[in-house]
Amino acid sequence: MAVYIFFALPGTSLAFIVLASSLLLWRLWMFTIRPWIWPSEPRYMPYWIPWHFHPFFADCHQLIDDAVKYFKDTEEPFAFQLCGVKMYCLSRPEDVTGILDGAPWTHGLNFSHFISEIMQKFGMSLEDVERAKYNPKPGDSCYTEGNTTNPTHMNLIHFVEDLYKKQFLDPSRLDTLSDIFVRKLDETLRGDKLDFCTKDYNGCLYSVGAPGLDREVSLYSLVAGTMVNATIRTLFGPYLHDVEPDIVEQVIQFNSTAWILFYGLPDVLGFAPVCQPRDRVKAAFRAFINMPEERRSEQCFAFQKLLNWMDVLDIGKESRVGLLFLFFFASIANEQNACYWFVAHILYDEELLELARRETEPAWKSGQLDVKYLTSNCPGLDAIFHETLRQRTNTFGWRVVKEKTTIRGKELQPGVPVMVPMRLLHTHEKVWGTSVDEFDPTRFIKKKTLARQPYYRPFAGGPTYCPGRTLAKHETYAFLATLLHRFDITLLPPPKESGERKQPFPLMETFRPPTGVKGPLPNMDLLIKLVEKTSGSSL
Repeated sequence: MAVYIFFALPGTSLAFIVLASSLLLWRLWMFTIRPWIWPSEPRYMPYWIPWHFHPFFADCHQLIDDAVKYFKDTEEPFAFQLCGVKMYCLSRPEDVTGILDGAPWTHGLNFSHFISEIMQKFGMSLEDVERAKYNPKPGDSCYTEGNTTNPTHMNLIHFVEDLYKKQFLDPSRLDTLSDIFVRKLDETLRGDKLDFCTKDYNGCLYSVGAPGLDREVSLYSLVAGTMVNATIRTLFGPYLHDVEPDIVEQVIQFNSTAWILFYGLPDVLGFAPVCQPRDRVKAAFRAFINMPEERRSEQCFAFQKLLNWMDVLDIGKESRVGLLFLFFFASIANEQNACYWFVAHILYDEELLELARRETEPAWKSGQLDVKYLTSNCPGLDAIFHETLRQRTNTFGWRVVKEKTTIRGKELQPGVPVMVPMRLLHTHEKVWGTSVDEFDPTRFIKKKTLARQPYYRPFAGGPTYCPGRTLAKHETYAFLATLLHRFDITLLPPPKESGERKQPFPLMETFRPPTGVKGPLPNMDLLIKLVEKTSGSSL
């Protein structure tokens, strides 16, 4: 009788029953039976809709939080599917620190494969990527004894890593960059130069009028526009602005959509939002590279050496554009958003604002800003800076398994990518306490060693320890000190219809996978009133 009823069902109902039964059997096999048969394999985070595509690109951090809870805090690595690609993810903070520090058990995990993929995504050909991995040997056309550009004959990837360190960690070069940045900051952060941040931004309207002492502005566009402009001019001189007058806006737009490029989403015939800013920035780099070197005299040391060495290696023209773009992006990806949150927290809290004014004003000596004083004598700012980075650094590190690796009894198979979520460190309650979700700079004042312990890694660590960390701090402190010295600043009142007494503090955009520190959600920002001080002295 049951068989008769089954076959007597309408076609649509029968198809639904077969489909539902198949799905249930598949889930039973995938998430119950299979883990029981092969207990050494990392377990999959269960899903109904294949590949976790929507959960990951809708809120990747929530997906990871849900996985950790699902596995009941076993702290084992787990697996998930993304666009048909199997991936592993770490769930134990100690494993994240082990990866960053290059612990012995991580020798089977490879970072260079990830770098190779990113180089291609930024426009390098596969042939030139392979050439970038090659170590020059005697007899090669690019092997020249006694050359001063690459005297140890490193391959191009290691040469770029070494350039980063020489540019951003060498004291004299760091001071030069810092001084240039402060001068460029001074040129932009003036009342009559702020039209770029009083226009429509982020879906909100701001007042636009003739330049004057009184301006109502978007804090995000003020920070982003000023920081990106000063950084571009510091690293490239005036040349990118000459060939692409809208270079600042294009870089800001690229930074906000770069995740599409990093995670390999299709560009849909060039209509993806990352395409236009990417192409315009690359066009500017292309024009910059084609200039005679004597016309690029104000470019920074690292870019000059990089272009010279790529010429020696006979790297293709488009690959040169791609690698220069990647080098630049790595230098600028975090600064505008990290600075925004740092300044936003200070302006939103009257006590923090008063502390910032008190600590930054002594750095002005004879009308000049002493950045070294700022970064060495402002413990309150240091605490705010550390707490800002702890809360806002939610990036992922990546490795690829090159040989079978066992973590917490689970065998990771070769060829599979491994996600390393930095968020695990900065939300670890055993270290940060139950107030982990609160913004509390005093934690770094009460316990000064917090910024030096292994669960605070806003700049990663080990072989991936960010060389630009010191310059980033110099730039962020210089922006704040100049802003407070030159303007009286107040938060604008919220719209009357909101019924609120104060603007809500912006929420961070966490719904897209990060490529660095994320900015505020669309339609969320702080609106501020700037009144330029008539007695404000020049830098």
